Order: sequence, then structure tokens, then C-alpha cells
Amino acid sequence: MGQLLLGIDVGTYSSKGVLVEPNGNVLRSHVTEHTMDIPQPGWAEQDADKVWWADIVAICHALLDGHPYTGEDVGGVAVSAIGPCMLPLDANGKPLRPAILYGVDARASAEIEELNRTLGKDTIFELSNMALSSQAVGPKILWLKNHEPHIWEQVDHITTASSYLIYKLSGEKVIDRHTASHFIPLMDKQGMEWSNRFASVLLAKFCNKFETCQWHLGCDFKLGFNAMSGCMIFNSLHYLSNRPLACQRARPSKPLHWT
Repeated sequence: MGQLLLGIDVGTYSSKGVLVEPNGNVLRSHVTEHTMDIPQPGWAEQDADKVWWADIVAICHALLDGHPYTGEDVGGVAVSAIGPCMLPLDANGKPLRPAILYGVDARASAEIEELNRTLGKDTIFELSNMALSSQAVGPKILWLKNHEPHIWEQVDHITTASSYLIYKLSGEKVIDRHTASHFIPLMDKQGMEWSNRFASVLLAKFCNKFETCQWHLGCDFKLGFNAMSGCMIFNSLHYLSNRPLACQRARPSKPLHWT
């Protein structure tokens, strides 16, 4: 395994990647553009595999094409992405629909009103240190439950952009605290941990005993300061940089976390 570091950021309209030495010297960089789908006014979506993951693969192909660097030269990867998005996955970790994007998607206005009415604006702010807005993921989870029950019945996990990409690279289900803080009202901002206080409103299908359930976004996502949006990846980068796009499901044998 090499010593180079690969940084990738997936943005709204493009993704950027840089290959650097440990001292910060930039060796190569690459930008790939993509689009944002607007199925209806006020909606904003992206396909997690055709946009986010395809960009990761394209950047790896471009930066690690063997002229002169390959995946074997890379010792660590840092991934960041747009957020907070709402991406439902099935039990096999496959997206069930395009991701509902961050604050540019305003479809859940009725759900914001519903949560404010039933839970109370002041109570939500006391828990989250933020008011509900189109940036919040909680109302979008409720929107999915209310408007797409055929998809909701298949949901096993709910994740976001950076976490999904880390899952694809490492098989690990993690989320950083900053992104998690926008899953209002599911996180206690004071304690910086998940809160089951209002879990029954949004995630009733996942847990039956909220007072004891150690759920993490669908009973499975970890939250911790050592589980930030970044991983060290072994083996998979060599695979991604030397195989066609269709062959993109490599899993590292020994994933680690960065802080």
C-alpha cells in the first residue's frame, strides 16, 4: 500500500478529486460534471449510483490510470459530499429511489407543518438547536412515508450522500455528527448523539421498543467522532482504477476510519 492520499468531494453539479502527497503537494486533480433532476417544481433529486458513485469511479479512473499512479499508490481516501440528503436503501443496501436532496428540495413543507404542530416548534428547537426547514431530513423521511408507501415498505436503512459512498467503498455504515445533526428531530444536539425521543413519529417500522432500542438510522448506522466522513480503503482503489465502470462493487478486506 502506498502513501498518497485521495480526496473526493461530490457536489451538486460536479465532483472533484485530488491526489496528494502527505505534505499536501497536489499531484493530479480531476473534475467530472453531472446534473440535478427536477421532476416537479420544488423537487431536487439525484441517482445515487448513476451520479454519486459513477463520479467516484470516474475520478478513480482518471487519477489512478497507471500514468503513473494506480490504486496501489494510495494509502487513504477522504470522501465528502452534498448533504444532508435522504436516500432510502433496501435490505441489500440498494437505493430504492433517487435521493431527495438537501435544502434545494422543498417538497416536505406539509410535513414540516405537521411535525411543528404535533411535536412543537420550541420542543424541536430545544432538542436540535435548529428549526425545521427544507434542509432537515426528518420531514423528508415523513414525506416518503406519507407519499410513497410502496417504497416505504421496502426501506431497511435511510442514509445520505457521503455515508452511502463510504458504504460503497468500505461496506461500513457510518455518518458524521455534522450531517447527522440535520436529521431533525432524530438527534440530540446537546449530547451529540441519536435521540429516540421522537423516533416513533418517523421510524416506527424500525424499532418496537424505543426506550431500549440502540437504533442508528434504521437500527444499523453507527455514530461517533471516529466515524467521520472519511475512510482508509485497502484493495478497492486498485480495483476501481483498473476495471470498467460496470465492475464497481469491490469491498476492502480491512476498512479503517479517519477522524
